[in-house]
Amino acid sequence: MKTNIKFKKTIESLLNDMEEGLLFCDIWSNKSGLSVESHNPNPKYTAHFWRLTKDLKKTINNLGFPDLGEFQLVDLQADSMLFLLFLDNDYTLGGLLDKNEVSLGLLHNVAIPNAFEAYREDVIN
Repeated sequence: MKTNIKFKKTIESLLNDMEEGLLFCDIWSNKSGLSVESHNPNPKYTAHFWRLTKDLKKTINNLGFPDLGEFQLVDLQADSMLFLLFLDNDYTLGGLLDKNEVSLGLLHNVAIPNAFEAYREDVIN
């Protein structure tokens, strides 16, 4: 696993694209579940998202389905949406957004691709 990597550009990319619609986000180690970078951090959410992600991947695998793609969106009540970006084998980014502030088109066509590009820049630098 990579160590001593800062993910500042990744978080800034999401903030720039989603602005006030990004309620919080966190990048965590897939191995430990510990946060490595965040916006409006909430360690309790991060711990639960880490476990949710592990369980989801395990269940998908046990069912014989193809592996998950590079992101997942979960529509929630109260105009919120959970998003998970599987950055690579070592790190996942999870967050919550306000659907009144961020459209699905903006998220899918702008914010997610920009976040992956910023992540690649963070890893290279």
